[in-house]
Amino acid sequence: MHSRVEQVLLINDAPSEIAPLIKILSSACDLHIADGAESGLRIANEFAIDLILMDTMMPSSSCTELFEKLANSEKTKDIPLIFAVGSHLSR
Repeated sequence: MHSRVEQVLLINDAPSEIAPLIKILSSACDLHIADGAESGLRIANEFAIDLILMDTMMPSSSCTELFEKLANSEKTKDIPLIFAVGSHLSR
């Protein structure tokens, strides 16, 4: 019996900034990476995504619009969504 691998969608407009997270997740699940709202929506509709992690620091309109599209779509409305908040510290 084969167990199904969880599919996680990570939406971040700067994936290079979250390389450690990508490394951890890719060893634990089938990871899909989108570099923006448009590609995130396409991937969410194309694959059987189990969880979406979305960067809130993307341009606010695309983040808000993407959330509304995901919530209003029959195919994606039940996918759990975690908003990831990052900050850049400078000295």
